[in-house]
Amino acid sequence: MNEQGLGVNSAVVIGKMLNHPKLNFSILDLAKNNIGNVGLKKLARAIEFNRTLVSIDLGSNDIMNDGSARLFNVLTHHPTVTALTIANHDRMHRNRIGIAACNDLYELINTNPILSFLNIADNRIGNEGFKRIVPALTENSALVVLNLANNELDGSVLMDGMLKYLRTGRNLLELNLSSNRFGDEAMTRLS
Repeated sequence: MNEQGLGVNSAVVIGKMLNHPKLNFSILDLAKNNIGNVGLKKLARAIEFNRTLVSIDLGSNDIMNDGSARLFNVLTHHPTVTALTIANHDRMHRNRIGIAACNDLYELINTNPILSFLNIADNRIGNEGFKRIVPALTENSALVVLNLANNELDGSVLMDGMLKYLRTGRNLLELNLSSNRFGDEAMTRLS
């Protein structure tokens, strides 16, 4: 249901569908809608009890700290979701999980043993947000794909955390760092 103009009321209905005993969904693609924080909080209640979802895409949905923090908390011990996209699609700049939700994102990455695909591109986590999640990244062995593109990451100081992560990222197959501002010094250290 990508790009359908769905809002809070639709999130409530979709939540009921997710927990209907005769319906089994493995992919929830609600990208480019208007779910927002209120809708996501309502949807998160349904996701918490759903045991068939494997992939969730909530990109470009006007989601900020509160909504994303609630979702991260729900997914921390979720037994089936392996892929989460809360990025912005087509540089729409509508999701902004920001620095505050990175504490909850840390818990998700650190605790969930099956989350293998995480796309948080274009969310303005900045260096401070990255510093909050890097300890979890270095301990996590499940992540295979991590997208941190366009997150206002910059400077060689950030490379310390990135290098530590890359040295321990045992199963990492894809890392997207595009559209950040690392600069020559940082990239030299990274290479």
